[in-house]
Amino acid sequence: MISDYPTFFKDYWNDFSYHYSDGESLAQLQQRSIPFINEILDSCKNQRIVISTHSICIAAIVAHYKPFDFEDFMKIATTEPFIVKMIFDREFVEYEMIDLFA
Repeated sequence: MISDYPTFFKDYWNDFSYHYSDGESLAQLQQRSIPFINEILDSCKNQRIVISTHSICIAAIVAHYKPFDFEDFMKIATTEPFIVKMIFDREFVEYEMIDLFA
């Protein structure tokens, strides 16, 4: 169980291989999720796609395509629901964080 979330998140973000003994690192999460994203992109060309997952997975996916800083990671990790719009045109183009509460 995580007792100090701010420290855990900072360690987690600064070292993508960091994880608790019974947890998953961001690198492992990317290894599991990116092939799935690529499979969907390959099979759904020229379509709009909605994928729902937890905020840490969203952060790992976005960071794979476009690295960002710890401050943005914390926005994703601590905002629910969190929505990110990602645009692909054969390759990743851009992403936009959408704040439902603004």
